[in-house]
Amino acid sequence: MRYSIIIPCYNEARNLPQCGQRLLDALDQMLPAGEFEVRFVCDGVTDDTKERLQTLHHPAMHIDSYETNRGKGYAVRYGMLCAKGDIRLFCDCDLAYGTEAIGQMLAQMEETDAHVCVASRRLHPDGYEGYTFLRRFVSSVYYIMIRCLTGLKLSDSQSGLKAFEGKMAEKIFSLAEIDRFAFDLEVLMLADRLGCRMTEMPARIIENSPSSIRLSDPFRMLRDVLRIRRRVRKLKLTP
Repeated sequence: MRYSIIIPCYNEARNLPQCGQRLLDALDQMLPAGEFEVRFVCDGVTDDTKERLQTLHHPAMHIDSYETNRGKGYAVRYGMLCAKGDIRLFCDCDLAYGTEAIGQMLAQMEETDAHVCVASRRLHPDGYEGYTFLRRFVSSVYYIMIRCLTGLKLSDSQSGLKAFEGKMAEKIFSLAEIDRFAFDLEVLMLADRLGCRMTEMPARIIENSPSSIRLSDPFRMLRDVLRIRRRVRKLKLTP
């Protein structure tokens, strides 16, 4: 299996199966038949998300599910470790970056021979179009914090579109522990400690959903960053 697409889902019955069908149709156009799988991970859903997904009937589709809601980080980790692809990508159920960006990221992984590829809104001229001032401010604070406290050179650690080389994905996600907020940062810090080759791809949000960001969020972010940094630094890792 060449490619795996992981889609974490929590109570997404309203968006599915439309987004799921759009993704599958796009992948049919972009990739050879039999060369990809799409894994929808139902993260302890309490609505009929799973039943709606089952109406899609596509040979490349898998539905992974478990009873208790654990958070997006856990769902992505679960999907990554179940996946079979040589390249494994995750994105949000609403396809916020669009299907074209998925194809571009898979191509960039092939062309650069990178272990990790991260979509970056900061590198795209319209990457933050439609964002509120508060959301832009918090994003900038978080970016500066990450650079100063972790040494990561990536410009958009929190973007919802990332791809990993298969074997490295298994190593990274088997070490990860964060289930909810900041799981992206933990994964990237582990990748950095393991000596991964990381690249970025300019991207913009096409479907911009409302945000619940608060002024207190930078302080919560700081606490999480420091906690993750301590744990990752204690691990005995070899590239």
